[in-house]
Amino acid sequence: MQRTIGRKAQVSGIGIHSGKPVTTNLLPADINNGIAFKAADGSIIKANFDNVYTTNMSTKIANNNCSIDVVEHLMAALWCTGIDNLIVEVDNVELPIGDGSSTDWVREIKSAGILDQSEKRKILRVEKTLEIREEDKYIIISPNDNPGIIIDVSIDFAHPTIGQQSIIFDSNKDCFEDEFAPARTFGFVQDLEYLHSQGLGLGASSDNCVGVDHEDGIINPEGLRFKDEFVRHKVLDCIGDLFLSGYYLNCRVKGYKTGHKMNNMIITKLFQDTSNYCLS
Repeated sequence: MQRTIGRKAQVSGIGIHSGKPVTTNLLPADINNGIAFKAADGSIIKANFDNVYTTNMSTKIANNNCSIDVVEHLMAALWCTGIDNLIVEVDNVELPIGDGSSTDWVREIKSAGILDQSEKRKILRVEKTLEIREEDKYIIISPNDNPGIIIDVSIDFAHPTIGQQSIIFDSNKDCFEDEFAPARTFGFVQDLEYLHSQGLGLGASSDNCVGVDHEDGIINPEGLRFKDEFVRHKVLDCIGDLFLSGYYLNCRVKGYKTGHKMNNMIITKLFQDTSNYCLS
């Protein structure tokens, strides 16, 4: 069955790119509403892959009037908690980053209560194997014989602190809330000056991301939450981006050096031909 939250929930914090304070209200929504963002000017932006405006360092959705950035961590939390219908009111240009993971979102959603609704949830089952490739990077989406989603992700960074990491998430076996939702976003300290010049990362700190220094390694005093936290966060991002399909997916995903851009590209390709999928 479809689900929404039982009452209003509120999350406040700082925007990782704007560096400005932001408050987000999560509100219950009717059946078949889906996930919809309400901007400060009252504009509605549906949480949908074809509303993705840019994927530079995060996933930003937009309509003709406004945009809302960094939606992927909340989308991952909504997938994790099984929410189908929600209105997300935002008083600034991006969502609060919290600690850089999905943990704060999951906690607030669960504290608001989860309400079963009277309409059946629609599941999208992938029927064909599709892929996107750019140089050595790729993402492949394919059918899954079992219900749920399997995500197999590998990363390769030319830095000894990260290096090569691989992990497989199987929604039938693994607990996303405990094993992937706490994984934080990360970035290199040496890139901050350039990002600031582009109006990005103005709110970034060791409180809301894992900082990696080329010489000193991890700068966060508490260290990593998982030894492979970097690739686990890539799974988190992938789940959030794929949920912008508007459906809970039954599929396999395999990615190498994939990110927000390619995640959005594979979903866009999926919907280009109705024979690629089946709704049930």
